[in-house]
Amino acid sequence: MLTRILCTIVLITAFSANALQAQQWSAEQKEVWEFEKACWQKFIDKDMAAIRSCFHEDYRGWYSANPVPMPLPSEAAWTREMEKSRMVAHNMTPHHIMVYGNVAIVHLTASITEETEPDQPDKTTWYHWTDISLKEDGKWSWIADHGHPGNQGN
Repeated sequence: MLTRILCTIVLITAFSANALQAQQWSAEQKEVWEFEKACWQKFIDKDMAAIRSCFHEDYRGWYSANPVPMPLPSEAAWTREMEKSRMVAHNMTPHHIMVYGNVAIVHLTASITEETEPDQPDKTTWYHWTDISLKEDGKWSWIADHGHPGNQGN
């Protein structure tokens, strides 16, 4: 019982610290976070053209299953992957947003909820993620990222 109470206190403190930090973000940091949220939502919406607009032409990403950083897949491969996606919801928590001129680095955790088979509960997986964005002509786009499944909310 004491362990549950201590865990609850730690979680409340962690979420309060994130909320407090969010209130202290600069206008640039808020702009980058809005870009992040909008792009992640495009994955839920499965809007291919809109998703593509989130990525820079020189993008390289490194998901934990890849042996090396990879460019975006071809349009056909990307479309097939999105058609297979069963993602129905996400919840993101920013942990660090740094803006250096026209480059931004965002460290976040995200829970991704995916549909499962009928009569089965949806599956939620937590990820640790880092996105690196570049601002050109007033528009942010991802130039690199790295992500992997992690412990819940950590």
